[in-house]
Amino acid sequence: LLSYDKEINYAIFVLAFAKFEATLNKICMLIGDEKGFTIRVFDISGKGIHRSRKYLEKMFLVNFSELNSEWSRIVIYSELRNKIVHSYGEITIPDGVHVEETDALKKFKKLTGIGLTTDNFITIENDTVKEFIFLSDKFLNDILDILKEN
Repeated sequence: LLSYDKEINYAIFVLAFAKFEATLNKICMLIGDEKGFTIRVFDISGKGIHRSRKYLEKMFLVNFSELNSEWSRIVIYSELRNKIVHSYGEITIPDGVHVEETDALKKFKKLTGIGLTTDNFITIENDTVKEFIFLSDKFLNDILDILKEN
């Protein structure tokens, strides 16, 4: 019998990340409209959460230094999401490098519940997904609080 635990956690995590990214974009659009900005988040160069950050910094003067620890973890989650979506979670190992020494794996291991299969695919535990959901929710609430002050 096949086990789909890895795929289920991948799917839930990717969905949670998509919801976070869409919500961040929605915040940028709604508050930009409320302020009467003609430049919209999708007019800014860049992709994904990095474009939203740039928009928040330029248009709303959000100082990300007070959000730096949250943002740094979210960026690692973004890279994890990209690794799952674009290479099904496989860690590519350069010649002569042990898998545990790859930059990607060292970075991902900073997150809760990250493992590796014997054939070099990332595994994520339920706790990984939960931690991301709590972190992203806190980050979005912090952004809203900052925008209310501006």
